[in-house]
Amino acid sequence: MDAIRRYWADMRRHGLEVPVLALIVFALGLWALSCEQTRDVYAQEYEVAFSPPETTPPGAESEIAHTATVSGTASAATSVSVTASGSWATGDFCVANVAGDTLTKSIVTNDGNAWTTLSEITATFSMTWTVLYRERGGSDGGTYSFRYSDSAADNFTAVISCFSGVETLIPFDAKKTLDQTSSAITQAGMLTTADDMVLLALGAINGTNAISVSPSGFTLGASNAGTNPATVNWYKAQASAGSAGSLQFEASGSVGKQLVLLGLRPASTASTVSTLNSPGSATNVDNAGSAITWTNPGNIATSNDTRASSTLAGTGPSDYLCGSNFGFSLPSGATITGIVGGIERRRQGGATGEPIDDSVILLGAAGTAIGSPKAAPSTSVWAPNFSFINQREDYWYYGARDDVWGTTGLTGADLNDADFAVCVAAKGDTLGTDRQANVDHMHLLVYYQ
Repeated sequence: MDAIRRYWADMRRHGLEVPVLALIVFALGLWALSCEQTRDVYAQEYEVAFSPPETTPPGAESEIAHTATVSGTASAATSVSVTASGSWATGDFCVANVAGDTLTKSIVTNDGNAWTTLSEITATFSMTWTVLYRERGGSDGGTYSFRYSDSAADNFTAVISCFSGVETLIPFDAKKTLDQTSSAITQAGMLTTADDMVLLALGAINGTNAISVSPSGFTLGASNAGTNPATVNWYKAQASAGSAGSLQFEASGSVGKQLVLLGLRPASTASTVSTLNSPGSATNVDNAGSAITWTNPGNIATSNDTRASSTLAGTGPSDYLCGSNFGFSLPSGATITGIVGGIERRRQGGATGEPIDDSVILLGAAGTAIGSPKAAPSTSVWAPNFSFINQREDYWYYGARDDVWGTTGLTGADLNDADFAVCVAAKGDTLGTDRQANVDHMHLLVYYQ
């Protein structure tokens, strides 16, 4: 301290006290400014490096993501097991591609979990091929297992693909099963109606032949090629509704193959989703210019292979088969943002090249048509019923999560009304032999805000 006092005394004696103080103040000011600029630089770097990720804006739709595909094989066994992937989560939508090396069998689950059979071919190329699906539950175990319904021993193969973000109430936007053939399978023209979908191609081979041509643009999930029989799953994102494009599937040599192409619908995060409801009432409604009625319309209330039917002659349209009284309890003032109607349908009779087309409409509470009609595209005509293909009867879905069928101002009260109806009319696509349109079931899903 004495040294500091002597220093300042000398500064005063020589008249330098004020200039030195000014110099000190100036230096302190520069130091403070430098600190401020440095702080701003670090703040900017922090914002760039550590700003929170962008969140999905309200109203956006969920994206489907492939979580994992796993496979399993069994030889001379009564069942085949697939070990669950650690990436699978409760709520994931899973599709199983399972084959056994014997004709005319039926493949079922062997682990107590309920799977729904989507497609089953039982009498071609000395194998049974089945596609099944389920939503993964919280109590599902570490393996999934499949067997024949009679528990017979055989060679089995299975591939399971699971995805998050699928609308599990109505998971399939489109489906096309390709007829079995010993040459290359070529698929062209399947049309989808929803954006942001995933296409899933499932193949089966009756033999140990290697896959020589895979669907272009698809990612391989897993393959059991080299076993007999063999199954393989591929998947591909499709951003916009429309044609799924052309794809090929081929194995070396001459060997039996099958392929099914599926479109998986994305779930909605923008709207609330109703329950999936069936009609409480069904009836035949006149269609101007038609004299072709539907018999047993009440059979469409449940999916049980007991059907409503209409026999078509030539290209004339049928009356409308209408399901109503869907039993919704939506908030009466809710705004309807999307309607999806599912119709489980098939064609019976008629020769190859004599398909069935359709027209689907909505009826309002007053019993009059509202909005714009829907129709399945010409590439998705009603599937024929063949003796060797079980459950070829398919659901086709009309509408989408953001499609109100050309209506305006629909509210929850409108959908709750017992008279609100979904109606389908069928007609022959070409002249030829009579053919029968069959409808097993109808159901409806509603999106609202």
